[in-house]
Amino acid sequence: YGIDSFARGIKIGQHILPQHGLPAHHLRVLNLEDLPLEEIYDAIICLSVFYYFPMYHRPLELLSRATNKWLVIRSSFAEKTEIRYFPDPLLEEGYQHTHTYLNIYSQSEVQDFLISQGFRVTWIPDSRQTNRFQNKPEEVAQIPIPAQFLLAERIAPSPHPKDIS
Repeated sequence: YGIDSFARGIKIGQHILPQHGLPAHHLRVLNLEDLPLEEIYDAIICLSVFYYFPMYHRPLELLSRATNKWLVIRSSFAEKTEIRYFPDPLLEEGYQHTHTYLNIYSQSEVQDFLISQGFRVTWIPDSRQTNRFQNKPEEVAQIPIPAQFLLAERIAPSPHPKDIS
């Protein structure tokens, strides 16, 4: 199963899945914020998307509540949160008035939240950054984008909504 707000990407995936014996309807266009609360998955993988959110709180809450066992996030994490809102450097000339977030989130804040939601958290270096970029952040249009993986394993049930302060 997969969701993405990028309709063209989903359409491409729906074309490719049947070639591998998988049903196309398992992919659908959907924003994370619109994921039905009753949908629970054994594993959720979120790759190179998380830093585009204005802040991590709501998306992380939604991902953690939808995760039955494993949550994997590849994003930018560091000692402290840094909100970075730039003119989108990848757009064509004349369209760069559109901005994008390329945030870096506090490892300890993210980890503390996930622990409070019943997860054990492991941080894993991004081998692409390690091998291809000599342990330095990849740069896109001269903007450094550090990357690492967060692997969260659910070891306790989600707290009941009435227990969340």
